[in-house]
Amino acid sequence: MMKPLVIQGRRGLFQLSDPRPVLTRSQTSMDRLTDRWSMDYHDDLSEGQSHPKHPGLILRQFAAEEDVPALITADSRTPGIYLADCEWEGAYDNDKPEKIIGTSETRLLKPQWETFTEGRLSYHAMPKAITGTASTDVIDCPAHGLTDGRRVAFLDLTGGAGLTGQSTSALATPYYVISATADTLQVSTTEGGAAVNFSTNITAGYLVPVEYLPGSAHPTLPQMFLDNVSLKRTAEDVWHQADCTYIGQRTPRPYHRIITVNGQTVSSSVPIQILLTGGWTDYLYTNFSLPRIVVTDTYVTTSAPATGDFPAFATPPNAPSVMSLTFTGTDFIFNYPYGWTLQASDTIDTLSSGITLNIVRNVYEFVWPALLK
Repeated sequence: MMKPLVIQGRRGLFQLSDPRPVLTRSQTSMDRLTDRWSMDYHDDLSEGQSHPKHPGLILRQFAAEEDVPALITADSRTPGIYLADCEWEGAYDNDKPEKIIGTSETRLLKPQWETFTEGRLSYHAMPKAITGTASTDVIDCPAHGLTDGRRVAFLDLTGGAGLTGQSTSALATPYYVISATADTLQVSTTEGGAAVNFSTNITAGYLVPVEYLPGSAHPTLPQMFLDNVSLKRTAEDVWHQADCTYIGQRTPRPYHRIITVNGQTVSSSVPIQILLTGGWTDYLYTNFSLPRIVVTDTYVTTSAPATGDFPAFATPPNAPSVMSLTFTGTDFIFNYPYGWTLQASDTIDTLSSGITLNIVRNVYEFVWPALLK
């Protein structure tokens, strides 16, 4: 068999077409890829690293054979060339080694918990032990296999002042991996941003992708929160099957809304008009009251309900439009405050856990600038 042309001493990894890559796809298990690479040193590749072109694939094993000998003199060493036959596995089309193998969900019309279960095969489901150096903001995590841009969180941190990890009573802050090497990384609060500064060394703790941390929001369904993760080691040993159960409200909007006028439920898309038969010629002689407009929003949140005084100045999100009225004369009694106010904020359901996840109901009322009686 004719060997491909190589140049002695070149740097970096080069994918070769001899033999041709072979890809095996699977709907219920890992995808697998075999291919060949040229490299300067036999340790330019390491088990567990991501594929240079398909980061969802992890290097399972490889066999490296010297193709061009190294040139060694008394003063220098010119690298040789190694050919490596590699076996990769994971998710060929994904940007990280996670593969969804099944989903199920329960949807409800009423504002109660809905559930969403997602089964995944994952290379990173298990928390990884870490330490960290405050002077460099570098986190040591041997053979972590994580790539830049991966969202992660911390568990059981000892030290690391300036980083927020998950505890029995608080949710973790999601961070993005940056400056990743084989055994170290830094984190940022934004993707590709500056490294977070922590002022004390991390002496113990764990790092885990947010997809496997209870209390985290689903990556594409932000109102569904991870409640339970069941991990099972697969026959491939380093891979785990993760059954993730989410709860919350799977709705296109982050809340259920009811709008009432004088207690009557109405639609925000249909205008409501006040018809004064025969007109209104003298405002001093009327027994008319302006309508009471109330907006009730029910939504899922990890925050506790507001504990301030009510009513409070607050406008509901995407507030329905209310026709403005103009009043003149000195005989009107003007209300203060007027406009939207928050009348109540109540928890109507909650989980029995240290990390609270609540269904909260906010009630807003529109107060007219003047009262007509």
